[in-house]
Amino acid sequence: MREKKSYRKLLMRASALAMSAFMMTAAAPPVWADGTQENSVVSESAGSTDDKPGVKSGSNDKKGDYTITFQDEKGNVLESFDASKGEKWGPSGDISVRSTFYKNGKDYDIVSGPEGALSAESDCMQVSSEYDIEGDMVFTYREHQKNADSAASQKTYKCMTEDGGMLLYMFTGSKDMIPETLAPGSKLYTRSSKENDSKDTAVENVYYTLTKDTDTRYPVTVNYVNADDGSTITSRTFYVNGKTKTFEAPNAFSVTEDGKTVNYHAKDPTKITHEVSDTTRTYTIRYQKQTADSGQSYSWYILLYNSETNRCIDSKVVKVKPGKDGTFTPEKKITKNGITYTINKAFDRSFTHSYDDSNHTMYVYYDPEGYSNSSEVKSREINIQYVDIANGNVLQSRTQTVTSEGDTRIDFPDSFDINNVHYLRIAGQAAYVDHNFYSPKETYTVYYYDENNTAFQKVVITREEVQEVTVTDGGTTYRVIPGITRTVMRNTDTGVSTVVSTNDSTGAAIAPVAAGNVSNGTANTGNSTNANAGNGTAGTDETSSAAGAGTANTAGTDNNAAGSDNDSGDVSIDGVQADEIQTPESNIKLNSDKDKNSTRNLVIMVISIAALAVCAVLAVLLIRRRKALKH
Repeated sequence: MREKKSYRKLLMRASALAMSAFMMTAAAPPVWADGTQENSVVSESAGSTDDKPGVKSGSNDKKGDYTITFQDEKGNVLESFDASKGEKWGPSGDISVRSTFYKNGKDYDIVSGPEGALSAESDCMQVSSEYDIEGDMVFTYREHQKNADSAASQKTYKCMTEDGGMLLYMFTGSKDMIPETLAPGSKLYTRSSKENDSKDTAVENVYYTLTKDTDTRYPVTVNYVNADDGSTITSRTFYVNGKTKTFEAPNAFSVTEDGKTVNYHAKDPTKITHEVSDTTRTYTIRYQKQTADSGQSYSWYILLYNSETNRCIDSKVVKVKPGKDGTFTPEKKITKNGITYTINKAFDRSFTHSYDDSNHTMYVYYDPEGYSNSSEVKSREINIQYVDIANGNVLQSRTQTVTSEGDTRIDFPDSFDINNVHYLRIAGQAAYVDHNFYSPKETYTVYYYDENNTAFQKVVITREEVQEVTVTDGGTTYRVIPGITRTVMRNTDTGVSTVVSTNDSTGAAIAPVAAGNVSNGTANTGNSTNANAGNGTAGTDETSSAAGAGTANTAGTDNNAAGSDNDSGDVSIDGVQADEIQTPESNIKLNSDKDKNSTRNLVIMVISIAALAVCAVLAVLLIRRRKALKH
């Protein structure tokens, strides 16, 4: 009987362990690509109120990225709550900073805020969308002067930069209280001779000029140089702002001008680690032209795409050696994320790639279950926009329908007239493209200039595409595959190159965008922990499988413009912030702790399965024991 009870106790404990493990797994909702969780509650803005300097729904329920504190001039805290970087500032946003508020029977007026955080034009009502939040924020308020006798002699003084763009300090008082100098953060401002120009008799504008700046933010240039003649092929810029910066240059990239593509591969190490105290402001990385004489193998990428969504679901890579052809035969069926795909009929064959072929990327399309693209003619709308190179304004935009029957020619005019202005297409750009339905490209942008603007008469447009970057983060190697493409404007007289835009494989912008705008883009990345690891099978020197490539939303919102050389992270991949590029598997961002949640859930699941197995074994033993006792 004692042995029978021990079996029961062990069985009960194992069952409890299994149930607890499953409950823990269920309690951790999965993290999706946009950072939200299943069944999670998203706080909604409570709007602006008259008795609060700042408003945030549910602000005291969780720890955010930074803390916002409202205090009086003596440092006493009036209000404090946590906030997240993704939340929008402003009267209609999640967080609203007010110039006045009422608390505990007292009226308060704002005095100052973090350096650069307050917009003078909005009377301190919101944080500028261009402000880069780097840590906790403190806003200082002063009790409102209610003495009627002194009211006539007191005004509201707005101390701001000479251009009126940034509010440095504000107070209500008398003229003798105006400070001669202000020192917000790392800057020192001295009172300017510019006179008050306020039209409000109750408000006086006081202006200041910048006289000293000890800010550690500074730009660093990386030149990609031709190893043969020392000429600069192109250049990138990253910014250092008080912390070590890592810049990952591409292992390979291409430059296309007038339809002719030249491929380059790196001869020097491509990783730059720049300390704040480093005095170097320019780095050079040598690149070799990809020719048969260079004796350099390169990666021929085969990106597998979903015919229905036109998004990447996997990738393969074939190493191509000088004098030899690369071959690839796609599988008839593949399964990704629980979906079975069948090779599209147009790609159901073997492919050969010559070493001299300038295009090192090929797209192979698969049809998901229930999608009959192989037998029916499908259509898709392609966006075309003509942009003024001088200011980035879209002059004209249109759409063109393409079908799966064959290539569709899309023409770009040499010139056109708008509002009595004659625009010319900038040299270096094609007059047309033959667009194939089975191509990820969904947007074409063509640049034009006003024929009277002589500054752009000597300009040529080139397209630069990152072919491959290898990044090691936390022991894991990420291979960033083709997808990041830049449009570069080069002055043929001076040789100066300027990046006009940065796009993903669809043609959508992932470059810095105007404040408050949103730019959605995709970045194809691969993940492998060693030379032959990842989604693909181990390969030989001739042919190997790369990690799965996927679609990632690298878009920036109000506070984080995607692909920008800002300070949102300490690693940039060819100038695009690494924390804006996601791995395709589970859409886990680089430098993110979200993958730890996935690992945790996996461990819990393994434990629960093991516990259930123990339960099953014990149940069988208990049944056998009972039968033995009966006999």
